[in-house]
Amino acid sequence: MGVCVCGTWWTSSWCHHLCIAPFSFCSIQACPDVKYGKRIHVLPIDDTIEGLTGNLFEVYLKPYFLEAYRPVHKGDIFLIRGGMRAVEFKVVETDPTPHCIVAPDTILHCEGEPIKRE
Repeated sequence: MGVCVCGTWWTSSWCHHLCIAPFSFCSIQACPDVKYGKRIHVLPIDDTIEGLTGNLFEVYLKPYFLEAYRPVHKGDIFLIRGGMRAVEFKVVETDPTPHCIVAPDTILHCEGEPIKRE
């Protein structure tokens, strides 16, 4: 157990992304065998795309994951800034499950209805 002290930009940013309240106790564990993903399925959060038109894949997802080798976990929610506004996406499924690293040859699926915010 450790303390997440969110006093600087860097730590408060990570606390936010990890959904940890400032000064909360948390445990950080290594994931030694995370594989490159074959495919992932992500969907936008409905209230972040209201009034938005265009291709979400081309404007948001493709540039975000291009050559970035980003780790994802099923259930993650992440924010992408692009096209003059920010959109939140949720990881619905990964192959392999429950987590993987999105590599250049990972197939990104984004078909389906937007997800309602919980």
